Amino acid sequence: MMRRFAYGTFLSIFQFQIKAPSSLARLRLLNILIVCLRRLIPCRLDGISDLKLELDHLSRFVGVAIAALWLACATAGCSRSPRVTFYTLEPAAQVESPVAATAVPSVAVGPVTLPELVDRPQLVVRVAANRVDILESHRWAEPLKSEIPRLIAENLGRLLPSDRVSSNLQHAGANADYRVLLDFRRFESSPGEAVTVEAVWSLRRGTGGAALKTGRSVVREPVAAAGYDPLVAAYSRALLAVSRDLAAAIRAETAKGH
Repeated sequence: MMRRFAYGTFLSIFQFQIKAPSSLARLRLLNILIVCLRRLIPCRLDGISDLKLELDHLSRFVGVAIAALWLACATAGCSRSPRVTFYTLEPAAQVESPVAATAVPSVAVGPVTLPELVDRPQLVVRVAANRVDILESHRWAEPLKSEIPRLIAENLGRLLPSDRVSSNLQHAGANADYRVLLDFRRFESSPGEAVTVEAVWSLRRGTGGAALKTGRSVVREPVAAAGYDPLVAAYSRALLAVSRDLAAAIRAETAKGH
């Protein structure tokens, strides 16, 4: 009875071993095959003891190979790393601008500050009032502290319009006439619902100059659909709204000087 059971087990495992998806699975099944084969062999036949001894050696060898493969998996990681998607903020393709604009002084945008919660490569989404998810497989392509000033600078260049607007991280912004500082109090999102951006900003004269104007922009931008691409697009639209507030402040200060 035991021999018949072992023989049936042997055939089943042999068929499955051929289709085993990984080297580790094949080795483990091979070890089981050896044990089944050893039990199928009668003990009283001449020369069988030598064959069983060889099977014992083979079983021990396979066992060592399994242990080595497990160690390699633990060190290097057997499972495939999840695919990471990277996102960028996009400036407005077309924005309204004055038909005849007065001469605009040079403007540098930044630096900006962000809440520690979102000042990281991963996208952070709110899933409950007191809970967020940090998405390891959905990341910003570059730090927000460098991407946001550049995005707002591009938006301001189109809104004013002017080609003398740059990020504070660019050489062109080193000696700008005006400097825009932004402190983002909120930069959060709920997937499929909306993003909320709250920024306190100040417009200053040159580097280290006194604040000419201060303001606060609060924008809630609906997310058009499920998924993270629409969510990032909503962030871009929200920052465009902040850019419009800044452009209005710059125009007002420029008009005072004329």
